[in-house]
Amino acid sequence: LLAIFAGKAGGLMPQVSSDSPHARGVDVMKAALAITAMSLVLYEIRRIGERRPIAERWKKFVGVTLGVTGILFYFNALKFGYPQYYHRWDQYHYYMGAKYFPEIGYDGLYKCTAIAQDEVGTAMVDVDDTGTPRAYNLRAEVRKSDKKIRNLSGDNSLVPASEFLENPKQCVDRFTPERWEQYKKDVIFFSTSCYLDKYWTDMQQDHGYNPPPVWTVAGYWLGNYRDANAKLFDYGDRFGGVLNGGIMYLQALALIDVAYILAAFAALYWAFGWRVFAVAGIFFGTQSSAPFYWTGGALLRQDWLFFYVMAACLVRKKYPALAGASLVYAGLLRVFPGLAVLGW
Repeated sequence: LLAIFAGKAGGLMPQVSSDSPHARGVDVMKAALAITAMSLVLYEIRRIGERRPIAERWKKFVGVTLGVTGILFYFNALKFGYPQYYHRWDQYHYYMGAKYFPEIGYDGLYKCTAIAQDEVGTAMVDVDDTGTPRAYNLRAEVRKSDKKIRNLSGDNSLVPASEFLENPKQCVDRFTPERWEQYKKDVIFFSTSCYLDKYWTDMQQDHGYNPPPVWTVAGYWLGNYRDANAKLFDYGDRFGGVLNGGIMYLQALALIDVAYILAAFAALYWAFGWRVFAVAGIFFGTQSSAPFYWTGGALLRQDWLFFYVMAACLVRKKYPALAGASLVYAGLLRVFPGLAVLGW
């Protein structure tokens, strides 16, 4: 009900930058959720002072409800910003970077993509699942005079993509023929999914594939398990095209993070009880420094968070060895969780 109200109320508010009525409404409801939670804590304290404490079952019911609402608000009240719920920008870097890490390492993603595009030429792809493929000229796009990509193996500056096209062997020789053909297929998929527009060019002006080696172990396995455009389940027209005829592999990969987030909150409830769960859910859903748009629909971007939270939960439940292992793994996935050692 809050999500529906948020979308309606947002339409009456002034637009800020490129936000939508739904986004404006959700932001207001997030603020309302946080204020409501703080007010209820003050009310609880007042009732305790009056020696009329609120029944535990009512506090638990309200707290858990607000916590769950906060988690839903993190997911933008279930209105996702990425078509088909997978983050093309992020998965291009993490899926491609991990899958082909033995060949491209940390410096080859953008230049090898450019060389693959040039070699592909024109591809016929049915991006919108209309049943009618359309032509995409990948060579013309990568050879545009204003096409610039990040030089990851040099000074990290933006350089014309044409500089890398003069020496295709710098990439082709890193691959076996079979792997190079697979790489080109994945480049076709990601580039046409972005319609070869400015978004696609901007993706190659980021800072490349940068997860640490331990993360790459899992990413490499997941990347090579299925092709990027593979369908795990095909529903046909059974659901009126809502799920685009089925679930793509990249959509399934994006759902791993959803499972990690939900498991982290389940662990908090298990180890610390409903109150800590409620506070965590409300905070997670109303904070603005790490919104859903940042890594929602991405590949294994919340794994560190789960193991970081799990470490604290395992200590609480007196499993110190497992807690230590969980914290170490979180620190190997991302460096900053290791700072928790200072606190302990």
